[in-house]
Amino acid sequence: MSKINYLNLDAGEPVTSIRDEFSEKMLFDMTAWLAAALKNKGFIPLPPPFSGYNALISRGEDGLVCSVYGPEKIMPPEAVTRAGGEVPEEGLSLLIFGVAPEKGESLWNLFIQGFYVGEQIIRMPSEPWITMIPYQMFRYAPDPGLLVAFQKCVAHSLLDLDKKSR
Repeated sequence: MSKINYLNLDAGEPVTSIRDEFSEKMLFDMTAWLAAALKNKGFIPLPPPFSGYNALISRGEDGLVCSVYGPEKIMPPEAVTRAGGEVPEEGLSLLIFGVAPEKGESLWNLFIQGFYVGEQIIRMPSEPWITMIPYQMFRYAPDPGLLVAFQKCVAHSLLDLDKKSR
């Protein structure tokens, strides 16, 4: 059973995600989506049930980085006004997350640089890990838990893709 440490940098404490949280069909579908997304060089729509959401994904030596954008329709009008009134075609930035299957130190440094945690020291979880930074608009997401499940499913799918490529 594969396990991944999940850490929301706002929360500060990692939790364990196990592969069994997802059905084989969900993982199969997400693995296919992720493989296509990694070939894409621009924004790509998220799979169902995320109608109108987009992602920008890149893969490097240390792992994967994914920015998630939400549609204007999920935002209250005052939030759109505070964001400048104009919503880009890809949507409003909700969060960014990284997945480190192995040796994630440089990816970890990318995530914690500039992320203010006061005097608190947040240690890198043991690999494999997912870490997430929510942006201001994340609070308007209608189902934040579903976005967390998306991140975890992407991470487990990345591990599956890595196993297939070995």
